[in-house]
Amino acid sequence: MKKRKLLRFLVFVLLFLLVKTETTLGQESKFRSPKEKEVQISDSLKTLRLADSIRNSLPDTIPITYYFQGDEQKIYNYSDTSLNRLFHQYDPIRRQTFGGLNLGNTGSPTMPIFLNAFRKSGIDWGFHQFDIYNNTVDNLPFYGLGRPLTDTYFSFKGQSNSVFRANFSRQFQDGFQFSLKYLKINQLGQFLSQKAVISSLATGVQYKHPKGRYRFYLSMSSNNSRVSDNGGLTTDTLFFTEGFKRPSTQPIRLTTAQTHQLSRKYQFFHFYKMGNFQNGNHFEWRHKSWYEKGFYKYFDNQEPLDSVYYGVFLTDGRGVRQYFSGHELGTEIALSFLGRTKDSLVFEWLPTPGLKVVSYEVNQEPVVKNETHVSLTGKWNVLLNKTFRLAAKADLGLVGYSGDYLLNGQLHINTGRIGEWTLFADFQSVTPSLLSQKSFVTQTIVWNNTFDKEFLNRLGGKYELPQYDFSFSSHFSLLTNHIYYGLDGAPRQSSRTIPVLQISATKGVRVKGFHLESDILYQKSGEDFIRRPNIYLEEQLYWEGDLFSKALRLKTGVDYRFFSSWQPYAYSPVFGQFVLQNDFEMGNMSSFDVFMDFKVSTFRFFAKMENLQYYWDKRVFYLTADYPQFKPAFRMGVAWRFRD
Repeated sequence: MKKRKLLRFLVFVLLFLLVKTETTLGQESKFRSPKEKEVQISDSLKTLRLADSIRNSLPDTIPITYYFQGDEQKIYNYSDTSLNRLFHQYDPIRRQTFGGLNLGNTGSPTMPIFLNAFRKSGIDWGFHQFDIYNNTVDNLPFYGLGRPLTDTYFSFKGQSNSVFRANFSRQFQDGFQFSLKYLKINQLGQFLSQKAVISSLATGVQYKHPKGRYRFYLSMSSNNSRVSDNGGLTTDTLFFTEGFKRPSTQPIRLTTAQTHQLSRKYQFFHFYKMGNFQNGNHFEWRHKSWYEKGFYKYFDNQEPLDSVYYGVFLTDGRGVRQYFSGHELGTEIALSFLGRTKDSLVFEWLPTPGLKVVSYEVNQEPVVKNETHVSLTGKWNVLLNKTFRLAAKADLGLVGYSGDYLLNGQLHINTGRIGEWTLFADFQSVTPSLLSQKSFVTQTIVWNNTFDKEFLNRLGGKYELPQYDFSFSSHFSLLTNHIYYGLDGAPRQSSRTIPVLQISATKGVRVKGFHLESDILYQKSGEDFIRRPNIYLEEQLYWEGDLFSKALRLKTGVDYRFFSSWQPYAYSPVFGQFVLQNDFEMGNMSSFDVFMDFKVSTFRFFAKMENLQYYWDKRVFYLTADYPQFKPAFRMGVAWRFRD
């Protein structure tokens, strides 16, 4: 047993050092109520042999739960080793609900298909094109298990394209647990000057006092994104002609442009319980402190510079440079009033008040800005009974961005066989991002705006019927003073109140070994400058079954996506923003991938061919104007979870 533990740890360290990557959770999570008891294994040889015998006779699924710091009452099921729907989806945007729109290369800038205009409180620099790849201290999972977890995933296409993910957790004596989550993308695109290198790490240590009175988390995250910006194709008329059929022969706009974004955060979060916290009502004092720093840089020193492409943003003939750097230091304290239900679940019987103070310094080159923000915070999680659960959060700016607020409320109703209902309401007033207010290119100001606050209001609900594998949800939003980037690449603010309707549904159908899993999204906005496909559809049709006396599990089928016609955004690498364009419209688009997934115990393998539609549909497919999707390509991948 000790040899297997040592071998598992050495293999993980070797993968981590050689590939340098990070993990995401391998399957969608579902909320789960009581926390499972941890498994304790005796050190006696007899008990170990019996455990090995039992383990080898059971299915490979290992029940593991996880939670996030500061929200320990919500317990989630960690993905098992089944051939789930997301297993062969190596690209992070394909692992998100309804996916995203990118520049045709894994790791490239992206924006979600599902419009969500809400953002966190506080200073916003305005760069979010790499958010989907980032791991943070807030999404670092800690596990409710009594043994180590090592879960690795590696996908590749040739020698220059790879995606690696890994989760690692180890519990130690005296209440300590170490957790790590890592992602590495090294993707050389099919077109020239199209490379993405993404490294994202979140790691931390948790300590929990044996009697449960005190707990702390010491965690950090590091997100590093480097991409080559080729500015898109100058024309797609050569795409299928002789001599230009290879993507690397297509003409591009930029050859030396680069974007580099880096952020690091260090956080200490601890809790102390006062009173009869094991059986009755009690207080919990919470304190969190953090330090975060980073920078965003775009530069191009090509000779000569493309004056037509850069236009008025070519403020210096020697090169183009956009630069942000800064740091923040924050602290937050709060006091919770907690109780327990008969099922031993903790709930907050009064709202939790808190105070947050954050100091910022931002250098936009050449302007340096210092601010201190003070805000009131609050949250309330109430279990009215086994049927009703209420959750609410609030953040109200007092000093700095005074008048900013964020209010979230959610009511969950569990009606058993009839289904589960979730009703929610979100309201936000937020100061526009620093980038949209003022921007410099090569230390020369290119715009200076006095935008009003943005107001976002949203109501909606979700209905789930798990026994029939069905869910339905709807969102209705009103966006006031919405900011977007116009045809000239500069920010604009609409004075109108814009309605946005979003309706989605999921359904699974099974007939013997054949399965059809469907997701459909309809969204419609009241303005032309908010551009998404009105209809987006994901389908997975497959057969799954056991082969070779149940020694091998096989899943094979087709992934299908449909985008209704729309006018895609263009992309401005200087400012890292998706901007309007009126020169190109993408018609109805369908994409096809075929895949084969295999599983032997806790080892999984997949092979897939992507974007097969190019074989019969002689169009160039775009999710972003001037940035085609890649031609058909073969991809493989493996995943391995260690048992001990």
